[in-house]
Amino acid sequence: MRGAMLAAFACALALPIGVRAQAPSAAAKSAGRYYSEAQARRGKDLYTEDCAKCHGATLKGVATAPALIGDDFLHDYYAVNDLYNKISVTMPDDNVHGLTTETYLNIVAYLLQANGLPAGTENLKEDVAAMRRMPLLEKKSMKSASGSPYGFYTEEQAELGEGYFRGSCSMCHAFDPSKPDSRELPAPAGRGFGRDPSRIRLNLASTEVRDKYHNVGSLYNKIRTSMPLYGGGALSPEAYLDMAAYFLRENG
Repeated sequence: MRGAMLAAFACALALPIGVRAQAPSAAAKSAGRYYSEAQARRGKDLYTEDCAKCHGATLKGVATAPALIGDDFLHDYYAVNDLYNKISVTMPDDNVHGLTTETYLNIVAYLLQANGLPAGTENLKEDVAAMRRMPLLEKKSMKSASGSPYGFYTEEQAELGEGYFRGSCSMCHAFDPSKPDSRELPAPAGRGFGRDPSRIRLNLASTEVRDKYHNVGSLYNKIRTSMPLYGGGALSPEAYLDMAAYFLRENG
């Protein structure tokens, strides 16, 4: 794993896929207008009804339920599609995947508005291809490759991947390079799988996990086709590439 990656495929991690995410403050300046004001208003009412009891009326989170507003939230998802998938497949906690498609779209519209993305004239629609082309942050060209000792990825890319990993994978997975012999890690409250009080997360920095992938291609294909558990292959291509970069960085 350490230096034995296929350089030919690894170059793909460092190449620009069009453009990349910028700072959270750029969200309000984004050219994207993905939803309508009326749709966001409906979404706010629906959020109050179906989501506020866990995430709070001000979207700042309650106990183990994360905040749905702010810099970290915007960095957790590359595109509207990634956010929509997370919400529509895993929420609300007491009625998972139980709301209508229109309800989920309206709630996403409200979250976009609350996070400073401007409204347009058309409603957000259930169009996967279109939603994958709706980045949450203003975009810029990727910097030249730097950060990886083998040139497989950039430090900026790994940082983006860390955010996407947090948003889509950290419920079940974690990285702890200090425990290479531990495939399983104790999960914090609200995370992990199994039965309380012995809930765990899989340590992606363990020797057992790391040695499964002999090159970047096999790692990327595993992530791209099977993750996240709530929708394997459902995220944007940029998110998968950036998360692969994060995996490489955390494994040295």
